[in-house]
Amino acid sequence: MDQHDLTATSGPLPGHAYSSEPLHPSDEPGTATTTPDPIAETDRNSVAVTDSTNPSPAPATPPETTPAVVMAGKTKSRKGLSPMKSFRYEDAADAAPPVVVGKVPKPSELMRDMKDASTEGVDGSSAGSARSGSGSSKIAGLRATFEKGGAAGGGGVGGAAPKERNSGGSFSSVKRRFTSHHDKLEVPNGKTNGHGQQANGKEVASLKEDLDRERELCQAYVDKCAMLEEEAVKLRHVYDEKCTFLIEEADQRQHTLHRKAEQQRTALEEKYAVLVDKAQERRETFEERYAVLEHEVQELRTKLSQHPPSPHSSPTTSPHSPHSSPLSNPPPIDPELLLLRRQLADLKRQISLSTRMDNQVTDSVFAQATGVVHHELQNWIVHNFRRAPPNSAPAELRSRLDSLDLTPGQRHQLRPMYAAYEPHLKLAMFQATAVSLFMDIFADESLYGLPEDLPWRLALRAAVGKLENVLSPAAHNKWRAVTVDVIQQSDGMQGYIDTAARALAGRVCGVLTVLTGVTEGSEGRLGALTGIVRRGIELQHLFRVQRARYQFDLPSTSDLFYAEVMENISVDVETAGESRVVTCATFPSVMKIGDELGDNVHLTNVIVKAKVVCS
Repeated sequence: MDQHDLTATSGPLPGHAYSSEPLHPSDEPGTATTTPDPIAETDRNSVAVTDSTNPSPAPATPPETTPAVVMAGKTKSRKGLSPMKSFRYEDAADAAPPVVVGKVPKPSELMRDMKDASTEGVDGSSAGSARSGSGSSKIAGLRATFEKGGAAGGGGVGGAAPKERNSGGSFSSVKRRFTSHHDKLEVPNGKTNGHGQQANGKEVASLKEDLDRERELCQAYVDKCAMLEEEAVKLRHVYDEKCTFLIEEADQRQHTLHRKAEQQRTALEEKYAVLVDKAQERRETFEERYAVLEHEVQELRTKLSQHPPSPHSSPTTSPHSPHSSPLSNPPPIDPELLLLRRQLADLKRQISLSTRMDNQVTDSVFAQATGVVHHELQNWIVHNFRRAPPNSAPAELRSRLDSLDLTPGQRHQLRPMYAAYEPHLKLAMFQATAVSLFMDIFADESLYGLPEDLPWRLALRAAVGKLENVLSPAAHNKWRAVTVDVIQQSDGMQGYIDTAARALAGRVCGVLTVLTGVTEGSEGRLGALTGIVRRGIELQHLFRVQRARYQFDLPSTSDLFYAEVMENISVDVETAGESRVVTCATFPSVMKIGDELGDNVHLTNVIVKAKVVCS
């Protein structure tokens, strides 16, 4: 034993070998390898020999913490101990240098602890237990560890004969096992063996590279975010400036257009006023000239009547002959008189052309005219059919209606109305019947009353259909208005209107006579209704010569009431939000499509609301 040094294995020392107090980081040694002190080594050897001479030492009380260090000597393998196998004292000289973890007591301290301890405690377990709480508990722990090793080895310090302990095979196997386990262990205080240190160095270098790469990516991400935020701020600023510029430009353009429109309007008004003044002046001039010419013509006629007979007259006749007269042989016309007549005709034509205005009528005029026709028809119904029997059954009225010669559209309009016949609404329903027949006037696209056998009417309808697909809406409306106006001013138009008015009035009177059974006063009511129908036809002609288009709509029974295009004449004040159903309509609605020039056909305006009775 004195030929070898005491060697400790790597790993943490057992808790009973040192003080139970935790080590402070400042108390850890700077190195893991210490040079054995000869004096301390002699003390430890003497203690080991003394313990080994005792055949049956009292085992010290094992601590609760599983020992992780096995001192020199042959020990028994245990579960839970350090993975490094135990080895002999003889083999310790060739092993790796010991590594001590924790605070190692100085030899002087160990000697002081041994002097203070009583000799009885070395051989008795009770004394060892009492010293475990004092400063000498470290020596008792070491002694207990050596005793356990000796008992497990079967006696002696090493537990086997020196010859057996020095066998080369045992040392080689232990060294191989020690090396293999030591390669896997990490030495405390951050120190490793060669292979582990190289692997750890590579791993640390790789982790550092990954960390540097992550930092670079993070920094690049932060820089990119900052750059995007700056660009977003710039774009927002540019967007705000652009919006402000566009708003200002739009306001400026609107102001400019408004100013130009006002200027054009003022210029047109001034031009119109100048043209009106000129037309008035020319009219007055033409009228004065016309009066002068009329006076001259009258004087020429007087002179002509007083002119002596021509010398070239027939000798067989004399002024006093009973067969002669001033008209049988009229005298030749004076060339001066012919010139004056020609000038008079030209003057009339110029006056007509210079003072002629387009037949453009305002919406208020149309509304007033339609209101007059509606009230005249209403008064005619009340005056002639108020004595009609009110207790007629709806089925009887429908049968009378079916016996009449009506168009399918008129029959479809009137049958539902008389199916819901009510006695207190008889006059309104009679007026609705007359208006349904009046719709033939307003439904005509040309001029109502023109005979169907006119040679040019079919050609005109074909031209209207073709030109509508060729011309623009404004041009087509202008062409249509001018064409209809020319036809209206043609000869014989007034006769066509009178004929159509008498025919429609007779038809209306016949239908109402069959429905009501009132036959008295038929001649008087026919004449009055003819005048109303004539005014309706003239109103329709006035609508057709306008450049704007007009649409007429007569609501049917059971239609929903719409206040935008209908007027309920059965109540004085219409209740808002109340849903109503149309019972009958006494006059159609008039809707204007486009403006006065025939353009902007997307614009619509209701100038006359339909007169309806709601239930």
